[in-house]
Amino acid sequence: MYRGILDPLTAPWNALGPRVVAVARYHERDGIGRYADQLAAAYADGREFVRVGIREGPGDWHRDFHRGLRALWLLRDARRGDDVLVHYHPHYYLRGGTWSRAATYASFAVAASLREFTVVVHEPDPARGGVEGVVARRWWRTPRRLVFHSERERDRHLERFGRGRRQELVVVAHGEFFTSRIAADRGEARARLGLPGDRAIVLMIGFLSGSDPDKGYDRAIAAVNAAADPQLELHIVGSPIREDAETEVLIADLRAAAAASAQVTLHEQYVDDDAFDLWIRAADAVLTPYRSSSSSGVVARAHLLGTPVITSDVGGLVEQAGPDDTVVHDDAELLAAVRRVAQARRSSSSR
Repeated sequence: MYRGILDPLTAPWNALGPRVVAVARYHERDGIGRYADQLAAAYADGREFVRVGIREGPGDWHRDFHRGLRALWLLRDARRGDDVLVHYHPHYYLRGGTWSRAATYASFAVAASLREFTVVVHEPDPARGGVEGVVARRWWRTPRRLVFHSERERDRHLERFGRGRRQELVVVAHGEFFTSRIAADRGEARARLGLPGDRAIVLMIGFLSGSDPDKGYDRAIAAVNAAADPQLELHIVGSPIREDAETEVLIADLRAAAAASAQVTLHEQYVDDDAFDLWIRAADAVLTPYRSSSSSGVVARAHLLGTPVITSDVGGLVEQAGPDDTVVHDDAELLAAVRRVAQARRSSSSR
């Protein structure tokens, strides 16, 4: 899916030149970093991808985008004629008070005016006012190309920042280049994971984070407990994305919920790409009852693996939902959806 300013048959990644300086938080516990690596692997033919990691993660080399030269480092990292591909999440690049944040925006604006920038907007910018807002608007109108995962997020960005002269705004399906090496069917996947073959299993999977976006674990737990169906199980799989107080509180809450319910199991573990896909294949449905989200890599992988999704109606998730998915608008609809999963499993087991 390619929509927006570019020709529908032309992927923005195909427009990248022979040397691409790709900026992200390259870390095993970062979904955007994984996205960046998968994009590079899919489009590596005839291209060299140089990974520039922010301070907290690995890469071919590291840059501190929070102080000093900030994004001006990219003028040295990228030669004239190179493409700079920035995977954008505000938490990666924006720290400190107003003047620190304004300096970061200004450094990106200068760098993008002197190099060819493509920015993948994984999460929206906070768009504050005052001096910071003025400099932020200058930055966002400077890159040659902005890539979004939903039309809603693109339109929201336009309302906040407008569009630069000759700037391309493109909508690309999240994970359109994803691939999987998992060949197991649902029964095989469950056997490998030690899961029962006769239960209805709904899954929440991904890094555990107590900060934005709010993934709505409590909503899923409440729905499964309210269903009160002994054949229905919720499995929550993931590891902490970082060590902070909010994430510690979340994990404590999840542990308590799992201890209090026979229908809820917390698998507090890091899962690599193959194990991640194995869990999705094993589930009857993947839950994304998020309270905030621009788009979801979990939803994209569920589509790739043929597992239906029950998702909330926030951000770009409605647009991302496929024909086999269920979009819920409140907790009552979420409860009804998980009950249908249990009933469908019961019906298939009785045949």
